This record gives sequence, structure tokens and C-alpha cells, in this order.
Amino acid sequence: MKGTLLFITIFIFYSFSPNITENSLNRSKWIQAGKSFVNVKLDNVSIYPSRQDSEFTAMRLVFEGESIDAHHFMIHFEDGKSKRYLLKRKCGNGFKSRIVDFEGGVRAVKKVDLWYRPNPLENGESIVILWGKE
Repeated sequence: MKGTLLFITIFIFYSFSPNITENSLNRSKWIQAGKSFVNVKLDNVSIYPSRQDSEFTAMRLVFEGESIDAHHFMIHFEDGKSKRYLLKRKCGNGFKSRIVDFEGGVRAVKKVDLWYRPNPLENGESIVILWGKE
């Protein structure tokens, strides 16, 4: 009897308490931080955050339009440090890079450089979008 009463009490308590995971997900959302058009005749492009407050806990790149042969991207932080990440793949419409979680929590992003193989025969347009997690 005591065990049943204890179980019911615990069940009611947890039923009405807020979900911790749900609350933490609501506080950290993904926003479009910046984007850049890719000139397929060059070999790199820089993407600058479009907000003054460019502090994020993670980021990723999303590709739209024509495919490009991406080699790597480098994240430059406001504190002067940089970090390089390999892609080495064809990135076409809808491709998303892996999520890069920043060490040490929130980091201010100055810019992101994307390096790719130029293709002067391509005429289409490619767009790289920088997404940041607040």
C-alpha cells in the first residue's frame, strides 16, 4: 500500500513538472547567421555573420544551388583563433555540413572561409548559408 501511494505521488509530481530537455531546446535555436554567393571561377568565399551579436555555441554550412567540390572551411573567431574542418566532397543543393560544436561554449564568429575547387565550365549559381546555434 505504501509502495503504491509513493508511486502515485512520484507519478503526479513528474507529470506536472516542466520537461527539462524541452526547455533547454527552446532556449537554444538555430538561426541563419549569414550567406554568400559562390563564384565558381574562384577558389574560395568568405561568409560574414549578418548580425552584430555573432555569438554561437555551434554552427554548420548549408549549400543551395549548383554543386561545388568543397575542400575545407575555416572558422575565424573574434578572439583571433581559427579552426579548420575538412569537407572533401561534392556539396550540392540541400547538403548540410556536420554540426561543429564550439569548445568552451559560446564563441563569437568573425567569418567563415570556404575553400573549393574552381570550375570555370559551370554557369549555375551556388549559395552557402551559415547557420549558428544560439
